[in-house]
Amino acid sequence: MEFGQYREWDHDHGLDWHLLDQAEHRALVTYLAELNRLYSRFPSLYQADQEASGFQWLQSSNRDQSIYAWVRSSDAGKDVIAAFNATPTV
Repeated sequence: MEFGQYREWDHDHGLDWHLLDQAEHRALVTYLAELNRLYSRFPSLYQADQEASGFQWLQSSNRDQSIYAWVRSSDAGKDVIAAFNATPTV
């Protein structure tokens, strides 16, 4: 299990397990568990990490709109496309 805590890890003190009583921290645990399941379900996210064939930009030069997209590939044939709008608008 992974969870977030406010202070840096210290070998002289235990982990702040009491933080799991807060909804935000429980939500982070759920989010990270789902992210790990997603990662292990799609070989294209990890199989060709060290090879150029595993990554290809689809959109990398759209500075004006801050849009980036790429595809991750693997021998399994199931590509994953990621697209992000990084515009700093709230």
